[in-house]
Amino acid sequence: MAGCLNEGKLAEEKIRSMVVRLETEAAELRKNLQQAVDQKLKAEREKQDAQDQVDTLRSELEVMWSDNTNLRHESQLVMDNVNRWITEQKNSNESLTAQMKAQNKMLLIITEEKAHLQEANDTLKVEVKRLREVVDEKEREMGRFKAQIRDRGARQDETTMEKQGCVALNLSKIEDMQTRLRSNLEAIRMLNQQHTE
Repeated sequence: MAGCLNEGKLAEEKIRSMVVRLETEAAELRKNLQQAVDQKLKAEREKQDAQDQVDTLRSELEVMWSDNTNLRHESQLVMDNVNRWITEQKNSNESLTAQMKAQNKMLLIITEEKAHLQEANDTLKVEVKRLREVVDEKEREMGRFKAQIRDRGARQDETTMEKQGCVALNLSKIEDMQTRLRSNLEAIRMLNQQHTE
């Protein structure tokens, strides 16, 4: 019986530890997801700003192209650089989108695992309650048995000292059993208290 209680307590501690770890990982993923969203929004704003700059530069360059051949060449370099930067930003946005999808998938897995652990935890609560009821019943049986032995010992003749010695030995064993049962009950009570906290 004590082995079952210790096993149940170890299982509960393991489950609680896993739940805490999963909650920590979920919080970290949410934080990373928010950062990715912020980066994507920032990149989109920068992309729009760059596009506005490109449009402005294009308008200005169209006016200036007729004035100077060198200026047209330099403006083309600027356009190429800006277009390359826009392409890089687009690729970065696609990477952020893929990362967000992966993090959403991981959050879903963690949520499902947390629900599974909660279900196992609820099952453990029911088992602990059942074990406590069994221990209570055993203690009541020991109390009745102890009272019966004492009643029989009181009715015995004083000349049967050897039998009384056996009765005393049995009473001592019963008291030991009762002490162990009380210890088990206390362990179960503490387990339930930890579980409800």
